[in-house]
Amino acid sequence: EFLRPSLEQLHSPWLMTGMEQAVARIGTALEKGEKIVVYGDYDVDGITAAALLMETLRQLGAAAVDFYLPSRFREGYGLHREALEEIAAAGGELVITVDCGINAAAEGACARSLGLDLIITDHHQPLEKAAAAVILNPLQEGCRYPFKDLAGAGIAFKLAAALLERAGGPFPEHLLELAALGTVADLVPLRGENRVLTACGIERMRRSPRPGLRALAEAGELEPGRIDSYALAFILAPPLNAAGRLGEADPALHLLLEQSEEEAGRLAQALHRTNRQRRDTGAQILQEAEEALAADRRGAGEHIITLAGAGWPRGVIGIVASRLAERFYRPVVLVSLDGEEGRGSARSIPGFDITAALQSCAPLLERFGGHEQAAGLTIKAAHLDQLREQLNSYAAARLRPEQLSPLIEFDAALAPGEIGLELARELTLLEPFGSGNPRPLFCSRGWALHSWRLVGAGRSHLKLELARGGHRAAPIFFSAAELEPSLERERPLDLAFTLREGRFNDRPVLDMVLRDLRPGGSAGSGRVTVIDRRGVHDRAAAVKQILNSA
Repeated sequence: EFLRPSLEQLHSPWLMTGMEQAVARIGTALEKGEKIVVYGDYDVDGITAAALLMETLRQLGAAAVDFYLPSRFREGYGLHREALEEIAAAGGELVITVDCGINAAAEGACARSLGLDLIITDHHQPLEKAAAAVILNPLQEGCRYPFKDLAGAGIAFKLAAALLERAGGPFPEHLLELAALGTVADLVPLRGENRVLTACGIERMRRSPRPGLRALAEAGELEPGRIDSYALAFILAPPLNAAGRLGEADPALHLLLEQSEEEAGRLAQALHRTNRQRRDTGAQILQEAEEALAADRRGAGEHIITLAGAGWPRGVIGIVASRLAERFYRPVVLVSLDGEEGRGSARSIPGFDITAALQSCAPLLERFGGHEQAAGLTIKAAHLDQLREQLNSYAAARLRPEQLSPLIEFDAALAPGEIGLELARELTLLEPFGSGNPRPLFCSRGWALHSWRLVGAGRSHLKLELARGGHRAAPIFFSAAELEPSLERERPLDLAFTLREGRFNDRPVLDMVLRDLRPGGSAGSGRVTVIDRRGVHDRAAAVKQILNSA
């Protein structure tokens, strides 16, 4: 089942609590010609979920169907009273949420008061009393659906499949590529049904991508036949996400629904320009955050880094929080301040539930929600200092010192003769790779360094030439130019790396990508490891603990 994912492995959508009621209510709306509004989200999961449900309703002959994507800068994430009032005023009668709504009890009551029927499809953890609505969420109490880790796009796909089955239509294979893209982009575990949806969706994309995805691939200089889970996450998803990060997400949804190749190309190029702007903005915020940490001795040494900045674009701080969490290896909460209110993004490290941490501070927050590793929040600026203190008190009781040190775990040690194109090709059976199913990581020891050079844009990547026992290797280490001054010819190195099949001059080649390196036989890393304990009170005890654990 793992090596050969197929559609036969998918569970029946009718096992999901609420599916019968949802399909029946939508069927009534279709028969009566009621106006249906799909209420989505501004990230890729919410956008793809909205697109596939919009497409399904149109396929079923909906007389009036529209969508509503909230804005990060107007309402923020989730279901909102003002949006519902706008939908009702425009003649909406049935609202179907995708990727949001499970914790919107007050908004559900508002929908009812406005005469709106509400169907909630969401994959987030229920945290409070459910809204008065039909709910599709495998995590809701009593739901017997076997797979609990579907993304928002996965649940919307299940609803689409049930609607088409009830109407006597075919299984919606044409929607698999949208489900795959939303699943990979949302970082849900690529196991079980997520693996099936992603693998089958990628296969369809390679054969015949829809115009919007073909245009995105071309704008990213990607051949459709080379699409894989990495391409979904790092080439196709970022431009779609960028729309909602710096402005309105509507153009991204229009692109996914677009049938004209020419118009799709125009939209894709515009989204790529927005994504370049997003990268530049993120780099500036990262620099400001690092400067703030350098000036704040206590803050840099705390269990959870909590920073706030006026005017930081809300759509970019989540990416910056991820980079800070990776660099300092501790949970990070970044808050964008606008007057007396702050909108924040939180990112965590393995083994620490950041949403549970925020829940422990619920009285200080206006809104919050998310997953174990990522969350969003709204807070009054006056409560930020209390939030910082309570988060760190919560984390100090739960995070062990060893959890704050990054650790590389290998899947196997390889001899030089085992490293080759044949192994890289065999590893493709384990795809798609991603959250919950990472690309296999190998180590190999004692390679002599013959030469090296800096390559790529800005000469930021390190290309090495290595040898061991008659075998040669030419790995690349991305964004590792800072290591060049420490390199020595013929010095033995231990390597941590991944393998994949690449192409050069239209011929297959082995891509060996380094994750880290170190001098042969040492216990350290090629990179400098920063052990930041500036916030501790007993420095002597902290130094002793570091030395004893080295």
